Amino acid sequence: MNPNSHANAVPLAVLDDRARNLSFLRDDPDGFAAEVQALRRRHGAVLIRGLDFATPAEVEEIARAICGGMDLLSYDGERATPRTALGGRVYTSTEYKAGESIFVHNECSSRLEWPLCLMFACGLPAAGGGATPLCDMRQVTRELDPAIQAAFRARGIAYTRNYGGEFGVSIEYAFGTTDRAAIAAYCAARGIGCEWLGPDALRTRFRRASHALHPETGETLWFNYATFYSRSALDPRLRRLMRGVPEERRAFSAAWADGEPIPEDMFDACRQAFDAATYRFDWRRGDFLLLDNMLSGHGRDPFQGERLTYTVMAGEVVRPAPTALPTILRTTEELAPC
Repeated sequence: MNPNSHANAVPLAVLDDRARNLSFLRDDPDGFAAEVQALRRRHGAVLIRGLDFATPAEVEEIARAICGGMDLLSYDGERATPRTALGGRVYTSTEYKAGESIFVHNECSSRLEWPLCLMFACGLPAAGGGATPLCDMRQVTRELDPAIQAAFRARGIAYTRNYGGEFGVSIEYAFGTTDRAAIAAYCAARGIGCEWLGPDALRTRFRRASHALHPETGETLWFNYATFYSRSALDPRLRRLMRGVPEERRAFSAAWADGEPIPEDMFDACRQAFDAATYRFDWRRGDFLLLDNMLSGHGRDPFQGERLTYTVMAGEVVRPAPTALPTILRTTEELAPC
């Protein structure tokens, strides 16, 4: 076993001995889990090659073995992107246009709860493209301008999300219900201010910190959606199309916690730090990728042909809820409080 055998992936640990992986997983699952989890904490990402799975149930069985007792998580509450539930705790990866990229991010980093571990299993690699870019968040935290990080720490981030309407996912998909009382309770418990813009349109605003403490390693890491929610994270074509759309009408946006806009040059510097810390590998059928969601960001490159990647999340991390942001709306006709 050579955990650094992939030439273009310095932080990535690669277990590429198929026979050893299969026998170790079968004969000593606890030992295999301990080895893989130790590599996760050290490297932030572990690629296990050549595992045998053909169904979502088999993917879940491997995920449970590798996670060594961590609870597997469901994808619910504040859903942001389309995924298909495949049974149990297995989902498709984000079902986003094949010809466009997904900027690197840490899953659910704008939320109060997020998965510590993400797992991706390759059922079918794309005919072309389709890599999952990985980003070393230790490097981002280490190399992003300290003055920018200090500004984010001091001022905090306010996120705005729109559900329904022109750009956002539906309220029912995001929250699993259209019941206003249930949505209000969910939001209140998480410090989220919400207002109804109409029968099927909802806007939420909430404050979050820019950094978070890793529960196992004790590291404080850059961990937020500010760049991911900015226009700078969009493909150039989509950025041009969205140029005339006000921030408050976009599906997602981020500002300073007091509502003032974050300077574009700060977003540019953040994006450059992400780009400098990002690397790739080529998917093979049977690959199983374990990510530490705080140590490693992930994205997706455009692709051609069919592509099937299973997703499993595990090990919930929770931080205290801040005070809810008041929501200031431009129109009042059809407004009803949450």
